[in-house]
Amino acid sequence: MPDAAQRNKACPGGCCGAMGAGGAFREHLGGHAAENTAAGLALWEACVQRFHDPTNGIEVVIGPVGAKVPI
Repeated sequence: MPDAAQRNKACPGGCCGAMGAGGAFREHLGGHAAENTAAGLALWEACVQRFHDPTNGIEVVIGPVGAKVPI
């Protein structure tokens, strides 16, 4: 989040939905690990294969996790 530091000050105990340590918003980018990306994509693929059933109203989609929300 571009305004993570501001959000963390406004919510010192951690905010619902934040993904950093203790519920804080991450203020700096973490390192990239290709194996973690591959594992995450494999998990999504398995989920889609098992549960995606648009005919019966079940759709598995991937969406953004960090929408800018005013505080």
